Amino acid sequence: MSEEALKNILLWRWSTAMQLASLVMITVFFAVLGRSKRVELRWWARAWMANLAALAVTLLYWYLRPPWLVGRFAAGLYLGGKLAFVLLLLQGAWSLVHPGTLLLRRRQGIFAVAGYTAIGILFLTGVEPLGLVHHFVIGALFAAGAWVVL
Repeated sequence: MSEEALKNILLWRWSTAMQLASLVMITVFFAVLGRSKRVELRWWARAWMANLAALAVTLLYWYLRPPWLVGRFAAGLYLGGKLAFVLLLLQGAWSLVHPGTLLLRRRQGIFAVAGYTAIGILFLTGVEPLGLVHHFVIGALFAAGAWVVL
């Protein structure tokens, strides 16, 4: 492995570890808030836990550098966790504006997360394509979610 490639991997590891450290603090904060009677806070606590799980998979990927097939499953798990994060966050916002109702049924959310995970495993074969697709989908969902909730 070249010196430049090794530097890039070390940078990815460091960057991901720092993001994970921040995310742990946010997740603990929302986990404590989620113990309240406020429904939206419980949804948001679950969202941050899903985000933490997705980033933990990423950190493991960069430290372990698994074989290709295991890396594909890691990509899928990352995407599934991130989609769960967005859907749960939007559900919390929906619950705040429309108490007692659901934006998505559980089955719909599970189907969406499973489908997005499968897409990641089957079709996104590198970090760059995964990042491009992921950021576009997440951005579009947040934009659509804001439109629907507001």
